[in-house]
Amino acid sequence: MFGFHAYMYGQVSDAYLQRAFFLEALCLRYRVPLAAVALQFSLCDHRIASTIVGISRPERLQETVKLTQHILPEDIWKEITEIPRN
Repeated sequence: MFGFHAYMYGQVSDAYLQRAFFLEALCLRYRVPLAAVALQFSLCDHRIASTIVGISRPERLQETVKLTQHILPEDIWKEITEIPRN
């Protein structure tokens, strides 16, 4: 699509990349940080037993905590579950 995109040491398929761009656009439309959606998804999904967040600087700890507390509209979760999976 736009050059080489890698994930898990391999090239990303166009379908996977389109899904990522769709999620980014969805977050922009709802005016919520993509990082908050990603983090909260992993924290509230019953299939995920633990979430490990890497923090590069001490001040990032508070930023990460704020992402977990960011209020997300209920409708965003419905739209996320409707995104086609490939």
